[in-house]
Amino acid sequence: MLEQRRRRTGACVATGVALAVIVSGCGSGAGSAGGGREDRLVVAAVGSQLGTAYKQILQDFGRERGVKVTYFESSVPTTLTKLGAQVPAGKVQFDVAMLNDQAGAEAKVRRLTQPLDPAKVPNLKLLPDYAKPASIDGPLTALSLLGIAYSPKQFRANDWAPPTRWEDFTDPKYGNCVIPPDPVNAGSGVVALALVNKALGGDYGAIDATVERLRPSAKKVPAVTGNLAQTLQMMSQGTACMGLGTQGVALEARAEGTDLAFVAPKGNSAVGLPLVVPKGAAHPNLAQDFINYVLGAKAQQVIVDRALWAPVRPGVKGTVPLAGEIIGPDRFADHDVRPIPPTVFADTAGWGRKFSELFGR
Repeated sequence: MLEQRRRRTGACVATGVALAVIVSGCGSGAGSAGGGREDRLVVAAVGSQLGTAYKQILQDFGRERGVKVTYFESSVPTTLTKLGAQVPAGKVQFDVAMLNDQAGAEAKVRRLTQPLDPAKVPNLKLLPDYAKPASIDGPLTALSLLGIAYSPKQFRANDWAPPTRWEDFTDPKYGNCVIPPDPVNAGSGVVALALVNKALGGDYGAIDATVERLRPSAKKVPAVTGNLAQTLQMMSQGTACMGLGTQGVALEARAEGTDLAFVAPKGNSAVGLPLVVPKGAAHPNLAQDFINYVLGAKAQQVIVDRALWAPVRPGVKGTVPLAGEIIGPDRFADHDVRPIPPTVFADTAGWGRKFSELFGR
């Protein structure tokens, strides 16, 4: 049985879609901390094509384990906000939460998540070290390199050479169609913005050089968006020519027919999608069983083929045509991929204020 419902939380209206799959069978749920059977699991994760892949994995898990599973569609900032309110109150709604690198590290610092038991997540031992960051209480389950998405049609029409470097994003000649990411809400776009900062000769967290490079064309910039998907929608409408974000989102748009190209400049970094268990989760053992399931070869194949993100489990290869374009860990050295310390993003609110002053919005 599939059930969809909208939820309203606190003073902020958040539209979430909960997908419940009730299954029956001989499978048995993992035991609870108190020894009882855990027969249901609630997972909060993102939407879009990426979410579709994780929904399929969750449905397969529920069917195989013989448990009721619920997928609550939620953006990473919304999920983190919910955990920040629910964990201290002892009223945790989710058993598993999908965050990103920065939110995962913040959740651990704020003690909103709990460490996993390696005995209950045996697939952890198969992962490379980069998929098990010490700053997060859970493993990365998928990866995507960052880069610049652009419109070949608009670049040809203006006789522009394709971008190849991070600093190309701030070239004033693109001012009337470049779409900067919102530093407060853009998620992976903010990580890409940090790479632009670094390429302009500063530190990852030094936004001033980027602001000054964008200043000459600031009044012509059509919008500042919260994610690359919004930028790509504008690109399909002819009002945008370039944006920052993950290769996974760009490939998803191409799969849906959007005419775009994607370049991953050197001096890159990858965005990861960790799954974590909140402190006080009602079904912590089943939650760890699910995370272990996501790290299995079958689930990782779904992530590659349906979400077009790179797997974290070695040896998993895509089978759909666009999967061959995914820049996975085996090619990270070609793009000089390095991790960005989570502390870089401590002042994204300050970045946001400077962008608001620059763009007048």
